[in-house]
Amino acid sequence: MAEFGKIRDLKKNKNLSESLQAVAEFLISTDHQSIFKQIEKGYTQKVEIDGERIFAIFQKYDSKNGLEPVFEAHRKFIDVQYVHSGSEVILVANCDKAMLTQAYDEDNDFELFKLEEWSNLIMTEGVAAVLYPEDLHAPGIQFKQSELIEKVVVKLRVN
Repeated sequence: MAEFGKIRDLKKNKNLSESLQAVAEFLISTDHQSIFKQIEKGYTQKVEIDGERIFAIFQKYDSKNGLEPVFEAHRKFIDVQYVHSGSEVILVANCDKAMLTQAYDEDNDFELFKLEEWSNLIMTEGVAAVLYPEDLHAPGIQFKQSELIEKVVVKLRVN
């Protein structure tokens, strides 16, 4: 089940695994602004934290409308999505009533789904969501209006 909150509060959660604590520490201690200055809108930058076991993808994009959301799921990685600036909504659901629309791509670790029901996570600056493999999610949805989002997605390999 997804976890959600201010990154400093997630860091205080003693129930998080050691790896998730390390991710929270990375998000708190990293100079995000210096990395985002190097990225143009629509592009990403990968930063290794612990090789291919833990890495971050810095993204800069405009949020989109959520009229026909496409949900993604991962099998190999937990996503920790952290909004550095802007506001967006991440739609989250379990896979009980999901309809597969794109089969699993093992090289890129994702499969796509359509759903009729979901919950909304309102992501504002400083907020993070921990999304586990069972959490279908549609990120990047506009909150009140489309706006520029600077977001870090940390990928944490599951065993």
